Amino acid sequence: MQSTLASVWHPIGGVSISDLGREKYLFHFYYEVDVERVMKNGPWNFNSHLLILHRWKTGEDPLTVQLHWVDFWLLIHDLPLGFMADTVAYQLGNFIGEFIEYDTVATQLGYKCIMRIWVRVDVRKPLKRKKRAA
Repeated sequence: MQSTLASVWHPIGGVSISDLGREKYLFHFYYEVDVERVMKNGPWNFNSHLLILHRWKTGEDPLTVQLHWVDFWLLIHDLPLGFMADTVAYQLGNFIGEFIEYDTVATQLGYKCIMRIWVRVDVRKPLKRKKRAA
């Protein structure tokens, strides 16, 4: 696992992986920039299994951390031009899961019917595929 993920992530300082048992692993990065890049560019998978990553905080027990949330970049298609706004992105993100960020670059590049939002999704719940206008 370590060599495969290291070849995908290309961490500047490397990564070490400890098997904690019960299908949990502790990833140790040596540079903050590596952690940020891996967390922001996910989600990741290994052997067709979703890796649910959590940024460990001092004092937390890695074995008891609840791993139910994954951050996804989502594309929202076929939005009318008048709906390409921060408030709409926020509402759609919170409908799907928990809104994190709205990518305005996609709109500026001319992809006017597509909105890209970063959303935290609870993997225990089914995905929401459609939202109808009220």
